[in-house]
Amino acid sequence: MDFLKTRTCERCKTPTMVDKVRLFPKDTERNWMVCGDCLNALKNVAKTRLTNTVGANIPQGVPKAGATFSTILPSQKQANPPVAQNQSSIKKNQFCSRCNYGFNINQARVSTVSCPYCGRMDRVK
Repeated sequence: MDFLKTRTCERCKTPTMVDKVRLFPKDTERNWMVCGDCLNALKNVAKTRLTNTVGANIPQGVPKAGATFSTILPSQKQANPPVAQNQSSIKKNQFCSRCNYGFNINQARVSTVSCPYCGRMDRVK
């Protein structure tokens, strides 16, 4: 019954003991069952691909990961879009007397007002 304790490496096709078989991700859904030698080879290949691609896909205008806000050029700063004044006047303060929770509600977006905390609408003022 020794053949039950072996598996075939999916990369080099050699029979390997079950305790030496490892899983290596082939894609997002499948794994390879590989022997220890193939696992080391696949890890080295993956490591070299990762080091070669780090920083290769970053466009020139994007600041680097370690950049602070003060090191970003003024041309790269993005201004926040101006808020229309009528949007702030549509919001209304509400209070739920059932759970004592105060909140703001946008009357233009919501037709029925219910408390976001308890979900009831019978005591919202």
